[in-house]
Amino acid sequence: MADNEDITDEPGRRRPADEDDEGDRPRRRRRDDRDDDPYEEDRDRDRFRRRSWIEKELLNTNIVVIVLFGLCCNGCFMLPLIFGIIGTATCKDPVARQKALILLIISSIVSVLLVVAKLMQLAMDIK
Repeated sequence: MADNEDITDEPGRRRPADEDDEGDRPRRRRRDDRDDDPYEEDRDRDRFRRRSWIEKELLNTNIVVIVLFGLCCNGCFMLPLIFGIIGTATCKDPVARQKALILLIISSIVSVLLVVAKLMQLAMDIK
C-alpha cells in the first residue's frame, strides 16, 4: 500500500446524480434551438421532399457511370442527351443538377462528333 493513501471510515464525496436518478429537484430543461428558428419547418420540408425518379437516379449513381453512359450509349436514340436535358430542367437538388449537366455536356459533345463523322462519311461517298 502506498504511503499517500488515506484509509478512513468517512463516506466518499457526494457524486452528482445520474440522469436516470429521480431526485427531489426538477430536471433542468434543455434548450432546443429549433424553438427560436421559425424557418426550421420549411428547411425540413425542403430537405425531405419527394424527389423525382431521375433525381434519385442521378443522386445514387457514381459520376464514372454517368460519364460512361454519356460516352457509350449515345447511339441509342440519344438517350443520355434526353436524360441530361430532363435532369437539368427538372432537378432541384444541386448535386443531381450538376450530374445532369455533366451528362448533358458529354452526350452533346458525342452527338456533335457523331454528326460530323456521318457528314464526313457522306462527303467521302460523294467523290
